[in-house]
Amino acid sequence: MNIPDVNKIINKETEILLLINFVKNDVCDLPICVQNILSGKYEDVINNKLFSNLIQECSNYDSEIIHKNIEKTDLYDSWLCTGIASLLYFIQCNWTGPQVEKNIEWQNIKNENIFKDLSLYDECNANVKMLDLLYLSKIIFSNEILQNIYKSCIWWLFRANFINQLILNESSGMIFDETEQLIDKINNLQLLQENIHCETLFYIEAAQFYFYYRRIHNSEKYIKLAQEKAKLSLDLEGALGKRTKYQKEKAQLFLRINLEKKQFFFRCCENLPKSLDLNDEIRLEHIEFSENIANVQIGAVEETIILAKYIQLQLSQPKDKLTDEEIIPYLTVVINNTRNWSLKMASLYNRCSLESGDKRTVERSMMQIEYLIHELNKTEVSVANRMDLFFASGLKPIWVLEQTYAQLMLSLGLVKGALDVFLKLKLWEEVIACYNIINLKHKAIEIIHQELSKKPSVQLWCLLGDATQDPNHYETAWKLSNEKSSIVQRHWGFFILKNKITKKLYHI
Repeated sequence: MNIPDVNKIINKETEILLLINFVKNDVCDLPICVQNILSGKYEDVINNKLFSNLIQECSNYDSEIIHKNIEKTDLYDSWLCTGIASLLYFIQCNWTGPQVEKNIEWQNIKNENIFKDLSLYDECNANVKMLDLLYLSKIIFSNEILQNIYKSCIWWLFRANFINQLILNESSGMIFDETEQLIDKINNLQLLQENIHCETLFYIEAAQFYFYYRRIHNSEKYIKLAQEKAKLSLDLEGALGKRTKYQKEKAQLFLRINLEKKQFFFRCCENLPKSLDLNDEIRLEHIEFSENIANVQIGAVEETIILAKYIQLQLSQPKDKLTDEEIIPYLTVVINNTRNWSLKMASLYNRCSLESGDKRTVERSMMQIEYLIHELNKTEVSVANRMDLFFASGLKPIWVLEQTYAQLMLSLGLVKGALDVFLKLKLWEEVIACYNIINLKHKAIEIIHQELSKKPSVQLWCLLGDATQDPNHYETAWKLSNEKSSIVQRHWGFFILKNKITKKLYHI
């Protein structure tokens, strides 16, 4: 495709600033739309009067009309910035907070095709907000003209694709295949070869993508590449110390860090989330080593590599106490040292998950996750700070934090509190489990019928089949999904196994 003649203001250096989300010096010499993005003022970019009119002309977000609008105008910088602002605003609403009270000015258009195009035969999580922003950003980033003008455009499409996967209830093979192709293209970008910061950042983001699909070999490959570019070596070593108040000193593991180059530049965040104390009568808050362990100064990018290494080791090894002992030093380094908001949130969440199975730490885990949920709505930390290294941090969506909180309450016997959260999140499977615990199974069926009368969905029909043991409901769900949903296949398959049905069904 021929690249149109265009005197664009956004050059390669500005594209890099947008990718890494900060600028060292004053932003006043940058275009206004770029300044607004780097300052976290995504609404100002999206609500631009001229651009709002262009979007409203696009007939219910029809992708062909949007592509034609891009082609017939020379507002390429504005289109790119709108795509980036839309994606980041969507992330603010569903991941980082603080919550947004009002819609975008032109957001009065409702189109069911948005849900179909983004859900890809599975279902979006019921708690997703402002889905049309993600849809719009994907259309913009997939435009061939913009991809030819801005080499970072396919990286933004990679990010949007991964976010699309994270809002689905099931993993999508279609998104995986498409995004893998994007990864191959991004690896060949000259932009990566010329900027080691961007190259390292991309390797971490690629590892995060492969974590989701549990492709251990691929994720390990990209973490290794990131370590090589950052000149970062990580080694587990032993030293005498104790972890309880009355324990004799024994060999304890710690992470030895060596950095052979200057750390990547990063922005420090004030008012970081706090790590809550354990307040245990026996266990110490931290391992007390008999000798001081040298503390190597590293930056936030290096910390994302360490956190990614923690996740990779967790996924690749058996889930047992020995594994926990070997991987916790990686997590501890990030929790104790990071000055990045997304990394602090993500590392504390990972500790909550790790501690949830231990009776001595499960209570701290529940209180910590509750604290993190409250932190999302506080306004002391700027939106721009929250977005720093977001794509490399592995931070979970808001509804995942709330679901984890409810599951921890349930594990501690707080059934009513857990039920309230599950109802709010529309987690009907967990709602049914709670009602079964308190002997109100009929109430669960009643609620499913109520929700089906509002809006039939594949998952609700499957859950009704589980609750009533009527296979006709699975048949209804299968037809509703155009005979493509993996959710139906799983529920129906479990029903067949449970009831020892020998009749052959080709779609299961």
